[in-house]
Amino acid sequence: MTVELTPTDEEVKVCLISIVKHSSQVEYYLDKLKLGDNDPQRPHDIVGEGNKFSWLVFRGLALQYRSKDPVFFQNYVLPSIEIHRKGQYYHQMWNYPNPQATADDMKVGAVDALCSLLDNREYQGGAHSFEQIEDIIRRNEPP
Repeated sequence: MTVELTPTDEEVKVCLISIVKHSSQVEYYLDKLKLGDNDPQRPHDIVGEGNKFSWLVFRGLALQYRSKDPVFFQNYVLPSIEIHRKGQYYHQMWNYPNPQATADDMKVGAVDALCSLLDNREYQGGAHSFEQIEDIIRRNEPP
């Protein structure tokens, strides 16, 4: 059984800033690209089931910088990420094979994925530069 941990004030502050920055960045690109009109959970990541401000999600996200131990991540961070992914519309379209997903839905997921690589998320290898993101895209292009 896992002990419930509470984030520190500093962890809460870092997490809040990260969520607002990411949500704003994704919303900026969705607006510029004219995407996401079908997503009922906007602004991105902060409304609807599994939103990043819901305590069960927020708590784990705030703890993500506390330890680099994979077991800590598995026990305290990943469950919150999974709640977020299962509850958010764009993750339901992007992360799971979904025949209902439209091209727009997939593009919203792609914008989120690219913007998430700009964030300092240890579980994704930290913050990536635009050049590193281009390399990741090239490595994952279909043959």
